[in-house]
Amino acid sequence: MSQHLVKKYEIQPYNVIGHADIAPGRKQDPGILFPWGYLFEQYNIGAWLTQDELTEEAIGARYNPKESLPKGGSEAFMSKYLSNYDYKIEELSAFTPELGHVLTSFRAHFSHNQDPRAYKEEIDDKDMFWIWALEAKYGSFYERNS
Repeated sequence: MSQHLVKKYEIQPYNVIGHADIAPGRKQDPGILFPWGYLFEQYNIGAWLTQDELTEEAIGARYNPKESLPKGGSEAFMSKYLSNYDYKIEELSAFTPELGHVLTSFRAHFSHNQDPRAYKEEIDDKDMFWIWALEAKYGSFYERNS
């Protein structure tokens, strides 16, 4: 069904997202247990990192990221990259409720998909890696859609 909709409405497969990605804090569907990785692997729908893309070295060699991945959690880096990837958030220097909502949606879709234990406040290395790698692989929202 997803492939049919992508073709019918001429949607780029990597632009398929959930309600929670559009309205963090207000919408929660499809939720953290939605199989985004399976949808990508089986049907090439959605944006995702493959098993062989889960290292800094692989991302660096294949996609030439704009900058190095910082070590440790950084609200400024995370909010900047989330904004570039088209999550509705301003660049921040501290953790806010707004960042918490967006981070929860991002984790449900990407960095901690299939892992409900990942709902915490702190930005972790996995969150940082995923947003950095996704932008390197797919570009910012405007690069993907221009």
